[in-house]
Amino acid sequence: MRNFIKESVKKQIYTEAYNFTRVIIKNYEEGVLKENYGNILLYLVEIMNIDFFPEIRQTIEEIIIFIISGIREQIYDENFSDLRYSGMISGIGNVAFSIRNLAIETKGLKKFSEYLDQLLGLIIQKYVKSLKEISVIPAHYDVLYGVAGVLYYLLDYTPRFDIVEEIINYLVWLTQEGIYKRDKVINFHIKREQQYLESERREMPDGQINFGLAHGMVGPLIALAKAKYKGYTGNGVDDAIEIIFRMYENFSFYEENIIKFPTQLPYKAYVDKKVINPTFNAGWCYGNLGIVRGLMKSAKYLEYNDKYVLYEKELLKIINQPLEKYNLHVPVLCHGFSSVVAVQYAIYKENRNEAFLLTAERNILKTINEHNKFCDKGYIEKCALLEGAGGVVLSLISAIYPDMKFPKLLMID
Repeated sequence: MRNFIKESVKKQIYTEAYNFTRVIIKNYEEGVLKENYGNILLYLVEIMNIDFFPEIRQTIEEIIIFIISGIREQIYDENFSDLRYSGMISGIGNVAFSIRNLAIETKGLKKFSEYLDQLLGLIIQKYVKSLKEISVIPAHYDVLYGVAGVLYYLLDYTPRFDIVEEIINYLVWLTQEGIYKRDKVINFHIKREQQYLESERREMPDGQINFGLAHGMVGPLIALAKAKYKGYTGNGVDDAIEIIFRMYENFSFYEENIIKFPTQLPYKAYVDKKVINPTFNAGWCYGNLGIVRGLMKSAKYLEYNDKYVLYEKELLKIINQPLEKYNLHVPVLCHGFSSVVAVQYAIYKENRNEAFLLTAERNILKTINEHNKFCDKGYIEKCALLEGAGGVVLSLISAIYPDMKFPKLLMID
């Protein structure tokens, strides 16, 4: 794969990756690994076979074994404090994802991986049964903590049709309409009492509908599109897919020739069909970068070739903007510069369109610069995929090694 980056830039990536990995090793050797083991396991499984870690590979494997032993003890003692259900970004989903990748890589741990997938499936099945009885919040359905992310993972690995079907049915239900204050509103509507921030309740007193990839409707769209691709049809799947696509089409607009969408659309704006609270950056979580990548990905699953070409063109314009137009200010993968790098290389892996890498070196160097400026102790010791140095380093490595698995957790693979 062409990298479009100089050898000197590759060396900078090697250096950042090595230095961050040494921080994890130091904390392990001192007995002070400070966060959820699942985050560290995800990172170490991703980098264990990369050839610029030969002198520390044995230690990396030692830490992986240590973490797996700890996870097994929790399971056998029925102490699920770190394995509680919290979607695919942490807890059982995160661990199942990492163990699955490790099992594929090492040809071992097959039964343990299958057990974790079954455990995840049973937990999510029980969880979904409760959802229609309570008011909707993004964490019920979203990519990170909700059922869309879990469905996206389980579609590749579970033979349990009943579990997958229950999740699909819930996502389809979210696209249907209810009545709120005498008007019809899509069930994705987050009511005022379920809004997370006081500022949201103040500014959107009748609630909101989320559009971003992390917590919006596009995550369920990708999951439903993949479900249809895998053969799960009927029960309103086609209609649900078309409803979500129309939502994004109807509320899109252009600013300086760049497509944008609402971030959080107030209920009244939804009823009046007005676009307010537009995307304010080109990040992954709420930015137009993440949304358009999600629409493009959904179109690919569905073989909507015209839509795929359209969103490919729009995403290329977003990525190849002047750097300041991204309106990003941090390195982290959630809403920072590394998210652009991760998306660039994920798309190039998919379609080999070299135009997506024209700004790759610029964006890598900016990410490294912000990463180093941001390197206080709290950040550099944080292995979290979204908000920590771990996700930044994995994004940088993905520019050199195309077989990274973490983009699947973010639905940008």
